Amino acid sequence: MKIFNLSKLFTITCCFLFLTTACDQQQPSKTVVQQPTEPTPASTTTLIRAGEFTQFLLDPHQVNDLQNTALLYDLYEGLVSYDIHGNIIPAIAQSWESKDQKVWLFHLRPEAKWSDGSPVTASDFVQSWQNLLTSKATLAKYLGFIALQNAEKILSDKLPATALGLQAIDEHTLQIQLDKANAHLPLMLAHIALMPTKKALYNGAYQLMEIDEQKIKLTANPYYWNKAHVSFQNVEYWRNNLSSTQIDWQLATNRTGTEIQLVPKLCSYYYELNPHHPTLQNVAVRQALISLISSQSAVANVAINGKASASLLPKSMLFGAYLNLPPAEQLLKQANINNQHPLHLNLSYDDSPANRQIAQNLARQFAQSDLIRVTSQAKTSQQWANEHIQQQFQLIRSGWCADYNDPSAFLNIFHSKSPDNLMHYHNPQIDQWLEQAMVETEAEKRQQLYQQVVDTLAQDAIILPLFQYYLPVYIAPNLAGYDLNNPTQIFYSKDLYRLVQ
Repeated sequence: MKIFNLSKLFTITCCFLFLTTACDQQQPSKTVVQQPTEPTPASTTTLIRAGEFTQFLLDPHQVNDLQNTALLYDLYEGLVSYDIHGNIIPAIAQSWESKDQKVWLFHLRPEAKWSDGSPVTASDFVQSWQNLLTSKATLAKYLGFIALQNAEKILSDKLPATALGLQAIDEHTLQIQLDKANAHLPLMLAHIALMPTKKALYNGAYQLMEIDEQKIKLTANPYYWNKAHVSFQNVEYWRNNLSSTQIDWQLATNRTGTEIQLVPKLCSYYYELNPHHPTLQNVAVRQALISLISSQSAVANVAINGKASASLLPKSMLFGAYLNLPPAEQLLKQANINNQHPLHLNLSYDDSPANRQIAQNLARQFAQSDLIRVTSQAKTSQQWANEHIQQQFQLIRSGWCADYNDPSAFLNIFHSKSPDNLMHYHNPQIDQWLEQAMVETEAEKRQQLYQQVVDTLAQDAIILPLFQYYLPVYIAPNLAGYDLNNPTQIFYSKDLYRLVQ
């Protein structure tokens, strides 16, 4: 049985993960937008959002980029959603419960309706999730990721879609059955793949009004259960005229200026240290290597959309690990590395200007020790992936983007049975803590378990975190209703409003 089915596929689809890094300089981050000093005249009823859309997609099961994801979150709403800070809150489901953390009951709002006035029912979710599986769409694997009962077998054609662990108990009660207990399932249910669909209807704050090749117009859904919360009655998404002063919000922008903010992403950039390689089997050697590196120096003068960080987890998760290590030279000598027998080290990375420059910066820092001889090798994407999978590396450029806003989305990849544990790292104590955390319902105890995992990973010295990704966003200075420390990259139009004087 797969204990933790965490696939990078979903985040690659929506975030274009780590093969390239963007080239905007870092800007200071703000917490929440404040009253502007010089507000520009703008409509209080129409919000204009823009981006580099490949095309406009209206099917959440087929979404393939961040821009379309924002659009679809305006049109559809799932069992849960995020508040402006990135915390899970009730949406179509007004409450939920579970006795054993394996069978869950979600109670749907009677007032939740589709854009034609018909009720959103538990059967709508059953039909949508079954359709997602039978479609074989890329995002169908997310149902296996959340360990929904029989999802993996349905994806491999061993069972029909009707065998999915999903049942409409009645019109407003949805039962979800998992393959394994998970006390924190609701945290994972805001994903775009889990939005219910029903023909040409919408159950979100907005509905489709007009679409052409360059622009899509939405209007407020009169049947949305929380329509009183919606400020902008119309939302437009533009594919062209991206430098227009009319634009209010633009993700991943190439603009410059004081209106550009950096929004944190649930993505980390790091190097893996292969504990199975003969030269790195000794933990003292790995600890020495990590102690030589400053993440700030590693990314200095490198064009990245990110900020230096020595932590695997985003700053918003408030975890940190401190190691009080002896000097690197002492650790290396403990491992019988000396001037006559120096450590020969090779860094592997998939070739891009940013990856190349970071590797060069790392090589210079390692070379500060007379006991280390460093080379670095640029690889094609395919060569890099093959080396990673086959464990044919010492240090390799890596990274991770999480599918939901929780420490488990980062730490579960280090469970020995996770399919995303490409370095085949195995620490029985970490396995035990991760399994305990999955069923722990007390927040403080769960935090303690994850802190133990973070501390042990740091002690084992198998990853070298370098920076956290950030996303450049243009925001009109007269907009409010968002928190720039929200790491989910999900900013609903329904939460935004115009500041007026």
